[in-house]
Amino acid sequence: MSRQKRKKRADQPIESRDTALEAQENTGPVSHQRFTAWDYLFANLFFWVFCWLQRTVASYLNGDDMGLSFFFYTMALGFTIVSIVAFIHDLLSGDIVQETEL
Repeated sequence: MSRQKRKKRADQPIESRDTALEAQENTGPVSHQRFTAWDYLFANLFFWVFCWLQRTVASYLNGDDMGLSFFFYTMALGFTIVSIVAFIHDLLSGDIVQETEL
């Protein structure tokens, strides 16, 4: 497989390789978009519903709650805490800039 890639690259004219390298150099750093508060809220809502659904199904299949509520709601609460910390970090940190690699 690597031989085929090398062969394709060797068949490519030198001018087009140089043009591609110049295009990569001219693009500069890539900016990434941050999550908004609504994104975090939607993710939390989705995860809380997911945990509730899993607890309900597990409780139905086992016929007993057996501490499942504590387990699933603790997971959901932990996810919410981590989401809040991540949102605060995104809010207070600077711009996200990733350098392009050649």
